Amino acid sequence: MIGQVIERRMAGQMREGIVLLDAVETRHEGERRVTLFFAPKVEPAQIQPPKGAVLQAEMSVGGAPILVYSAPEGRLAFQTPKGVIDVMPAEAEFTLMEGRDTIAAVRNGEDAATVLTWLSFHADQQRMTGAVILDRARPGTDPEFARALRDGLRESGLDITVILLTSDQPLGYPDAPPEAHPFCVPEAPGKDRMEIPPPSPWDSPLAALSYYEIARHRFLAEARAVANIDVHDLVATGPETIFDSAVAARGGLSPSSGGIAILGACAVVSRRALPIIAAFSSTRAVGDNAGALPRRNCPRMRSGACCEWAMHAPMRRARRGSIGIWHCAIRRDRFHGSCRNPR
Repeated sequence: MIGQVIERRMAGQMREGIVLLDAVETRHEGERRVTLFFAPKVEPAQIQPPKGAVLQAEMSVGGAPILVYSAPEGRLAFQTPKGVIDVMPAEAEFTLMEGRDTIAAVRNGEDAATVLTWLSFHADQQRMTGAVILDRARPGTDPEFARALRDGLRESGLDITVILLTSDQPLGYPDAPPEAHPFCVPEAPGKDRMEIPPPSPWDSPLAALSYYEIARHRFLAEARAVANIDVHDLVATGPETIFDSAVAARGGLSPSSGGIAILGACAVVSRRALPIIAAFSSTRAVGDNAGALPRRNCPRMRSGACCEWAMHAPMRRARRGSIGIWHCAIRRDRFHGSCRNPR
């Protein structure tokens, strides 16, 4: 098969400071479930559902609320102090990544040639067959990127399905400069002497960490395994792929397993603040032991979108920061469909 690039957009909107990033529709035992993903600092109590919609779960990722409702069919009008948010959620498309070894990543200014090299390397070295890439570019500012990526993937002959997800809302920190600026590197010396550019939320460091929850709710619930790395990082070849490691691990990968290395990690200064290797499996159940590293603030999900994404063990350290393994798992024979309230 020939690879394909599929373009999708978040169903987001803003009402005087209340920012909805995306809305996703799934089904649970025939019942419609709608998940709303809000930007950080939105108070869940401000959101009032329409008649017939019932809140089933409330959670938070990086201060960004996620609200799950059972809801009637059609458009949904949610009341807020700033007015009505009229929502037509995007339907989940799990079949696009079903059974694939997939990478979830963020593109913030990288050109198509860089992304194609990254895709080709991991298809060859890690047997990757799918990728969900959040394109941080402001709509309309880089129309050639998707076209160049699609043409290059076709010419390469790689059997990779790539989903480019875009947003009508800026997803970076509102008061931070572009991510490429040295000020955004935690270890950068002389920050007090830097001339800091104006805030640039369209390409500042990612603040909407719930993107990864959006990706799994819309596309990744049936993927075999999912890894999270940057589109300029290359994962070195090991005795097995990172995806096989995630599927095989029962309690997360241990430090004694040798870890995972990023090629050039000590030679290249990344503009990403915290490069993290992540590997998720959607086929096994795990316990609550998170090893030596803190658990990510993710909900337990009763769905193919998995029950929990948590960092389990420290990997090898590079000068650019810590590298860790995340492991996400669910027993499909027990849970499927919706999420439960984690509280």
